[in-house]
Amino acid sequence: MTTPRGNIKTKVSKAPETQSQEGHSEQLGVGAIVLQRNAPLPLSLALSASIPGIKFGGSVTRDEGTEVTGIALKVRRADNLIVVSILINTMMTCLAISVLAMALRVTTGSGKHDLIPLSIAISLIFGLPALRSVQPGVPPVGAFSDYVTFIWAELMVAVSAVVTVEHWLLRARTASQL
Repeated sequence: MTTPRGNIKTKVSKAPETQSQEGHSEQLGVGAIVLQRNAPLPLSLALSASIPGIKFGGSVTRDEGTEVTGIALKVRRADNLIVVSILINTMMTCLAISVLAMALRVTTGSGKHDLIPLSIAISLIFGLPALRSVQPGVPPVGAFSDYVTFIWAELMVAVSAVVTVEHWLLRARTASQL
């Protein structure tokens, strides 16, 4: 921002006098010569941002003349959202490991064949995506946390369902042959 020179004394870089104002008038609203006749005004910068679940921070870089030369803005998720996401991802992993353990116990045991792990596994195949979407401000599938927990949890649940069904089919075949 500039103002016509009056009592304000500030340092302004001079453009060569040979430049015509006409060449810059198409690109800029004000030519370089007009800017030389004006004095720059000091500007203050205030940034205010408020989005639920997002934390903003930053700093303003100034030169010796207190002119703003840069702005560094830091945007990150709020701490409480990070904690909730970690808890939900831990819950998904524990549920998947539990179903896998149930399926392995049923398939390795020699007693009565139970289909409870199968029903839980099939329910979790559809339930884990719903549990994932409970996270506040969750991005679409493919985020880093999905590669760490969600995809592995879905894989464990799917393997549990397949192993339980195959074991049930093998038991049914051996029972019919006897």
